[in-house]
Amino acid sequence: LVKEIDRIMNDEAKRKEMAENSKALGITDASSRLETIIHSLVK
Repeated sequence: LVKEIDRIMNDEAKRKEMAENSKALGITDASSRLETIIHSLVK
């Protein structure tokens, strides 16, 4: 049981880490998309 709980906790930590990473990626992705939109508007 302890091992199972430990494994679940590790999975949760990994999931949180992935969520943080994807959030950071999403922010950079959104800013690059904004740049693309601005460039297309300037043209």
